[in-house]
Amino acid sequence: MRHISRIAIPFVACLMLVLLTGCSHDDPAKQLVGLKPGTGFMLRESKGTAGTHKYSLFIPRIPYHGYTDRMSVDHARLMLDSDRVGRDVSDNRSDLQDALADCEALLFAPCQADGATLDAAEKSAGGRFAANDLNGAIAARPDLRALRFEQRAAVVESTLHRRSAIPDPTLGVAYTRDYYEAAGNQPYTIGIGASIPLPFFDHGQYQAREADHRAEELAAILQSTQRHAASDARSLLIRRDLLQKKLENIQNAALPRSNEVIGGATTAYARGQISLTDLLIARREHAALELEEADTRFALFSVENELRRALGIDQNLVGEKPREDS
Repeated sequence: MRHISRIAIPFVACLMLVLLTGCSHDDPAKQLVGLKPGTGFMLRESKGTAGTHKYSLFIPRIPYHGYTDRMSVDHARLMLDSDRVGRDVSDNRSDLQDALADCEALLFAPCQADGATLDAAEKSAGGRFAANDLNGAIAARPDLRALRFEQRAAVVESTLHRRSAIPDPTLGVAYTRDYYEAAGNQPYTIGIGASIPLPFFDHGQYQAREADHRAEELAAILQSTQRHAASDARSLLIRRDLLQKKLENIQNAALPRSNEVIGGATTAYARGQISLTDLLIARREHAALELEEADTRFALFSVENELRRALGIDQNLVGEKPREDS
């Protein structure tokens, strides 16, 4: 609209000057009188017959090189954004290859991503989470159960070492057959022995203390791990709700409105109502909104994966048949 105003203002000024002074517009005189700043036109003076003076208004050609440069800059920015997206795609493909290599190393089997989509990933990571019983779900995690078993074993080991203070008597029966009777040895010997150790100095007190400290350490690790897991789960649930609301807002409000803007801008450009720069800017904003939607969906997928790990939901899926939608 700026270049249209640069033409309209001098035209209106010329019309007013013609009505007020009666000057002509196509006088062949070339003498420059002055330049009216900010109006884009020049006033010329020429001598007529009988010594009279008449004035003509000269409207110079308005250069469009500034507008063209501006459009070129916007187009160059759009191309830079497109190149940046291409580089991001290359980086994501590299990350995909790294993930497939890690999958093969973990499962000892070839992993493929053919036909994998973000919708399938969201279905595999999504699910219902027991938000009201986080502690119960976390307590059933295999690593926490292993810590509890190890802590119980340390307590039992401490009890065993304390009971070693009571000596254990040893009874033995021995039978000997000796064929060297010429030396006066008895050919047949039967012996019965009994021994009772007397633990005056070491009766298991040091091993018992070591087992007690180990049990206390495991109990503290178990409590700290469970507390941090519950805190992480609550934080992830809050982030999950916020990301779901943001994604719903983008999909239900922002994207439809952006599609309407793109349709209107395309129609307006076809009718000559807006410039190509405005159309490119509208399309760039729409592409940025679509990228934001994809980033939000990926962030939601990552949060749901972390939540499943924190709650130990996939602990019993090893060895089971995979779901059809995963």
